[in-house]
Amino acid sequence: MSTLDNLANASYERRQQRIMKLRRDFNDMKYITVDSVVKLTGYTEATVIKWAKDGNIPLLIDNGTTVVPVTDENRPTWMGGS
Repeated sequence: MSTLDNLANASYERRQQRIMKLRRDFNDMKYITVDSVVKLTGYTEATVIKWAKDGNIPLLIDNGTTVVPVTDENRPTWMGGS
């Protein structure tokens, strides 16, 4: 593998780890809104929204909607049942 391939793979893995951490922290109610993630992590709003979409994480947006629709598959226990 070339150095560029290694860098691309490392970058992709870091991104996936950040999405998994975002999901875990959302499920644990550490972050509930996009704004709270931005304030507590320093990531940009656009980045957080992209990760939430890619990870199917229904973070709340200030207007009361979610980044992605809440489904049985992505609903955390604290959001209640179906």
